[in-house]
Amino acid sequence: MKKVRIIANDHFDLIWRRGFERYINYKGKTFIPYSKIQEYYIKDNIKLCEKYDKYKFHVECVYVLEKFLENNPEYTQTIKELFKKGKIYVPFTGNNIVDSNLVSGEGIIRNFLYGYYYLKDNFESIPDGADRQDAFGNSAQLPQIIRGFDVKWLYNFNYSRSDKTYWRGLDGSTIALYTPEYASIADGYFSYRPCVACGGKGCEACDFRGIDLAHADEHLRAHVSLTEADIKDGETKYILVGGEEAMPNEDIMKWAEENKEKIDIDFILFEDFKKNIIEAIENVDNTDEKDIHELKEINVNNSGCYVSRIKTKQKLRENEYRMHNAEVMSVLAKLTDNNGFTDELIIAWKKLFLAMFHDCVTGAMVDVGYEELMDTHKELKESLENILSEDKKSLCICDDETISVYNTCGFSASLKASITVDAEDDFALCDTRGNKAIIYNYNRDGNTVSVTFETGNIEAFSKKEFKIVPMAVECEKVQEFEYENNEIVVAVLDDSATGEEQIIKQNQVEISNEYFKITASSNGILEIYDKKAEKVIAQKGEYFVGEMILEHDEGSPWTTLSDDKRRQGLWNYTKLKKVVNHQDRQTLIFEVAPYLLAGYAINCMRATYSVSLVKGVDKVLFSSDTKWSAQNHRLRIAFPLSFAGKHYYDIPYGVLEREPYEKMGDPRIDGSANWAAATGDYPAINWAGVKNDDMIVSLMNKGTPSYMIKPGEDGNDIIYLTVLRSPTVGTYLCDHYEMDAYLGMMDRGEHYFEFALGSFDTKEKNIVTEAMAYNIEPVCVQGKFDVPDLPTVIGDAYIGTVKESVSKDGIINRVVECRGENKLVKVQIPDYVKTVYETDMKEDIIKEYDVIDGCVSVELRAFEIKTLYYKLTDK
Repeated sequence: MKKVRIIANDHFDLIWRRGFERYINYKGKTFIPYSKIQEYYIKDNIKLCEKYDKYKFHVECVYVLEKFLENNPEYTQTIKELFKKGKIYVPFTGNNIVDSNLVSGEGIIRNFLYGYYYLKDNFESIPDGADRQDAFGNSAQLPQIIRGFDVKWLYNFNYSRSDKTYWRGLDGSTIALYTPEYASIADGYFSYRPCVACGGKGCEACDFRGIDLAHADEHLRAHVSLTEADIKDGETKYILVGGEEAMPNEDIMKWAEENKEKIDIDFILFEDFKKNIIEAIENVDNTDEKDIHELKEINVNNSGCYVSRIKTKQKLRENEYRMHNAEVMSVLAKLTDNNGFTDELIIAWKKLFLAMFHDCVTGAMVDVGYEELMDTHKELKESLENILSEDKKSLCICDDETISVYNTCGFSASLKASITVDAEDDFALCDTRGNKAIIYNYNRDGNTVSVTFETGNIEAFSKKEFKIVPMAVECEKVQEFEYENNEIVVAVLDDSATGEEQIIKQNQVEISNEYFKITASSNGILEIYDKKAEKVIAQKGEYFVGEMILEHDEGSPWTTLSDDKRRQGLWNYTKLKKVVNHQDRQTLIFEVAPYLLAGYAINCMRATYSVSLVKGVDKVLFSSDTKWSAQNHRLRIAFPLSFAGKHYYDIPYGVLEREPYEKMGDPRIDGSANWAAATGDYPAINWAGVKNDDMIVSLMNKGTPSYMIKPGEDGNDIIYLTVLRSPTVGTYLCDHYEMDAYLGMMDRGEHYFEFALGSFDTKEKNIVTEAMAYNIEPVCVQGKFDVPDLPTVIGDAYIGTVKESVSKDGIINRVVECRGENKLVKVQIPDYVKTVYETDMKEDIIKEYDVIDGCVSVELRAFEIKTLYYKLTDK
């Protein structure tokens, strides 16, 4: 008999063309938020389940279901019964379908962990198929992470796809790739219009839902186009019912009833479909190479998302590291018999998950959604800072003469710390050996002083103390520049001691510290010389080193849609304005002020651009205050190197070598540019760089993760960092919607960026941890920390997280291998730990370790993420 299996599965956006909980009031109409649309979807599906025994449906992610029950608690028992009957299914998406290119490795794991336990604890449901619907690319560490939850099957890929049966990730973990082949897809992506009668406010005509039901019936409710003639005897055909926002349609049940005598029709869930591919799924670790996807990642696409609405990336990076600090301090507080703030942290994680959603961190949203997301980040920052403040109080012994810094990283690092104290007199900070701390910034406001300083090396999960020593603050010496005929620099040296000025004519300026010498002209940096390596690592070629470039970029938040990508280097609009000299640092300050550019951009930006060398810091530090008012452009910063080599990118919990690529389109069409195309750029979490022999030159970023590395005209590589885009094309943001408030995506306004160039011997330095240390700020207090020891790694690996175990009777660490080498490391165990286990990522025990001489030996595969559980009680 002919068979048809129907899968009712909508894709649920949290923020995209609407806010999640925020209404849009636009041109006299009200557009309801996604949470309301999703509520109506669930309620309508429940009615169909109650009316038809065969009917089943999916809720795509935990976030949607949890919000529905939060707003409609009276449905809790109904949902539990539907789970028991197998009529509702939430796949393994985690809290939601997060982006995996722009989110930290720990963020991805915790998203899955929270979703896993929400379903298990509340509904006794353990999904075993991972759904990646609408995710803009899939990271090379996803197979390992998904396998860490005993999931072997991944489905619903978009944009970048594979025609292979299996995908093997960075560490060698393999998963099966199967999505049902649909004979018919009854869906739509039309967005609900406000009710004509009430303008979206809710009335009898729209059943008080605020949406145009007649328009929805015509365009949004799913209709089946499959007929009996489309099916051969003995065949099983699959129909996908759903889409984005599409409400369930009882006509499908009527179609099933009408055809039941001729066709065996049933509703199934994705977990029901699994039985058809069980052999392939169970065979994931015994596969033929020809059946494995050729790359370790399934990227790239939608590369405009790496930089559109750049603050979505910057704020997420900041809050991810704040979360890391808050968790470490809360574990320390709990170990000292204080309560810690684990419940508050769970609430904070939910906000962070929303910010990680694939349309949120990527910046592909209307303006109201962006505003809701920025408010979420603000709330998250405040809650995490409150948690940190309370934990610091519980772990601190008062001492007005001491500043203490705690390194929350699972590796030793020199960090940039900040604190604000009350002080009538100026002061310096000296460590216990009497060495003065290197000062970045010292600002007084009355009797309050804010100081930012370099800590020097601090061991993993350790503290360092500095004494407040009364001392006069050394003044900065400012060398300002004027110009004659736009060529010769006239330096005016202000001697603050005498007040006299000395005029010196010169064509070049040099600054240096013990690591680098920078030579600059009036229009930019000519070269960067690495003193330790005794060679130039970056030099002027097609561009000055660190030159800003305006590139024509006509497109949407997702991608560049035009082949017109003319570039205008801004060297001739760049002027060296001053050199600031201090005993601890030297800074070049440039002004970038283009006013007319090749006839296609006028007065579109202004920037103050600083380049600093700091005593004791082995990085060239860059920062920029930028005023941006461009449209259809991107702002790149170019770093032409003195050599070519292999290109490496920092990905979540890993490092990946990538090759340059030209514009990529959709292979389902013709390979040409389309709305989801990738256009030369790759994502990188904290850094990307070029390696030649044992040296790597890396460009570290703080929330600006869009890179392109390509050879220049001289054959040497150029690292391009993109920090801003101003797309104007509202692809899909306004189609069939009557609402076009999305032009905030041009990012007009003021922006601040930081990035750093480093040159490292890869045998001596670990660039992964160096870049993490560049991003994270240690916990700093006025007083002395009284904290217990935490487990630490002895060997070439690092600890990526410290958290309370799900069982609440221990501590969890993630031990991460990041050099791509199999190795054995030791983890030093504090005395208060009773037992040490290896677990999977859902924290189920795999094995117990033997503790020998206070350590356990841990074997790591290349790029393995291993979870250790330290039980604190004997029970």
